[in-house]
Parts: sequence; structure tokens; C-alpha cells
Amino acid sequence: MTALDHWQRRLAEWAIPADILAQAPTAPHRLDPAVFRPAPAGPTDPPVPGLATTLARERLPEHGTVLDVGCGGGAAGLALAPPAVRVTGVDESPDMLSAFAAAAAERHVDAVTVEGRWPDVGERNVIPTADVVVCHHVAYNVADLDRFALALSRHARRRVVLELTPTHPQTRSSAVWLEFWGVVRPDGPTSADALAVLIEAGIDARLEHDTTVNRLRAETSPIAQATQVARNCCLGPDRVDEVAAFLAAHPPERRPPDVIWWDVDPLP
Repeated sequence: MTALDHWQRRLAEWAIPADILAQAPTAPHRLDPAVFRPAPAGPTDPPVPGLATTLARERLPEHGTVLDVGCGGGAAGLALAPPAVRVTGVDESPDMLSAFAAAAAERHVDAVTVEGRWPDVGERNVIPTADVVVCHHVAYNVADLDRFALALSRHARRRVVLELTPTHPQTRSSAVWLEFWGVVRPDGPTSADALAVLIEAGIDARLEHDTTVNRLRAETSPIAQATQVARNCCLGPDRVDEVAAFLAAHPPERRPPDVIWWDVDPLP
């Protein structure tokens, strides 16, 4: 079995059982932009940069450019301005792109938005190359991770930086699935599995473990978090208070992220 086969098999295990999916009042994978807002702009109490941000800044020149794939509200890309003067955000969700554009305007950052699915929009040559390409917490949504990552490389002049959780992010909701549906969810794939796919594709990638929890996103209220978890777990608005109470009693472990990165134009 190839690394890509293993990756795709483990991702497929996350398919929601058909009988539960039929009961979902809203699309379970829809994300609320409010949960993905960047940390507040301003000089007071700025967010401490995590490993992914530090690695991206290492290869960013003054007046550089950033491409943020799966940008959400812009937390990853906007953390790099300055030194970046332009950040291009790619996302499938118009609501996310609106949140990204608003956050960029608040920070007086030149921003470009591109609606569409990666790598399709990149392969249509819609998007110019950037000094650094970042992609935070998207990898586990991608079955064809090799094609996805190679397209990231083609759009980077210097470095590509991926941030992802050590294991599939929905493992943090496994206790909710068991409590409310009696369903045992998978425990993989992992960041190491992702690295294996990239190496198999010919990418000289490295995996590093951050030591601090990423603070690039703004803190969200317990109810907002419970609403997102309830939606992900096919539970309706009438169950949000129950989910919030369960999460308060059984808080998911918040672990530092992992970072996979590679240089497209290595330093001499």
C-alpha cells in the first residue's frame, strides 16, 4: 500500500454514517467564519507567533507576498503582514473570504480574494506565485494530498508552510460522537501520514512539532464553539446547550500543532 493509499483509506473512515447524516439539520461540514477570526489587530498583547509563522517569516523578504490557501478568516496569512505587503486568500467559502477581506482592511493590508477549490483554481493559472505559501488546517480535508501539495509548490518562490493538528482534527469531537450517538470515530490519519504522502510525491518536506498552542485565531465563546461542534456532529441548534455542558465537563485536549514545510528555492 502506498502512502497515498493509506492516507485516503484513513480519511474515508471519517464518512458519517448514512442514517445519522440523514438526520443532520444543517450541513455538518459548514464552518462558521466567527470561529476562524484572526486574533485582534493592534500593538497591545499581540499573538505570540507559533512555529508555522516563524518558519514562514524566515523566507519572507521586505515587501514580500503571501498566498494563503484555505485562508478562512485570514489568521495564517495576515500574521505575516508585515513584512508581507500583499496577501492572497483562497477559499471555497464566500463567507470566509468576506471575513478575510474585512480583517485585512482592519489591518491596512493589501488583500486579494480568490473563491474556489484548491488546486483547481491554481491549475487554471488564476493565481500568481508568491514568496511564501501557507496552508493552515486544510490537509485533512484533502484526499489527493500529493496533487494538492505539488500545486502549492508551483505557486511558491521560496517556501511552503503547512500547519496541521497531530491527528485528524475531528478526533477532538470523538467523545461527543460517543456520548450523543454511541458511535466510535477513527483516530487517524496523522501528520506523519501526511508527511509520508509528500515525500512519496518527491517533495523534500520536513515535519516539526510546535511547543505552544497556536494563538493566531481570536478566542471564541463556549456557545460558539459548541454550536460548531454540534453542527459537525449532526446535532441541531436545540442540542447546543447540551453539547456546551458536555464540553465544559469534558474539555477536549488542546495540543500544539505540527508543521510540515519545504523550501522551493533553498537557501545557498
